Amino acid sequence: MSFEISGKARQIRANPRWDLHDSKSLILKARIIFFKYLTTQTKDYEPKGVVLNHLTGQGRVVFQNTSLLPQEEFLDIESLRLKPIKIKKERK
Repeated sequence: MSFEISGKARQIRANPRWDLHDSKSLILKARIIFFKYLTTQTKDYEPKGVVLNHLTGQGRVVFQNTSLLPQEEFLDIESLRLKPIKIKKERK
């Protein structure tokens, strides 16, 4: 049996409100959760992102849209992947 509590949960956004959080810390914690998933998972599921409780630092990998509690933030997979470093060419 399931039910919905109206007004208590919020739908996921593409990224958290960076003005409310320490973005470096939030991304680091979410990356740790995501890479732990990658090293322990044997099935080939493509996750959507990580839901992270910004008060406790605990989180989970999610595979579909989910509702968030007020203290939770969603970070999509693209914001967690390491981006290649661009090397600047020297000017002559």
